Amino acid sequence: MCCSSSDSINVEVYDNASVSSLEITKLWVYPNPVSDKLTIKIDGENENMDVVMYDVFEKKVRAQLLEVTQNNIHNTINVSDLVSGPYLLLLRGDNEVKTI
Repeated sequence: MCCSSSDSINVEVYDNASVSSLEITKLWVYPNPVSDKLTIKIDGENENMDVVMYDVFEKKVRAQLLEVTQNNIHNTINVSDLVSGPYLLLLRGDNEVKTI
């Protein structure tokens, strides 16, 4: 007999930053809640960015480079091994930060 279960995590968007904000006008982070792969899509971007994911205890749980392809970023982050709960995403460009 085999059992399976799934959890999901919620992503909340906060539009504040401790450094100058990134000039991102078209940003998508989905699905929300997520259970497997989180997609980050940014249109009109011309530089690679780092994304760092933190749990509620401010522990870094993921870090990944988001690479630009044809003036856009479209990457996925595997979150299937994370426990259910809220997480914070930090997008970093050249001396700029966006908190999600």
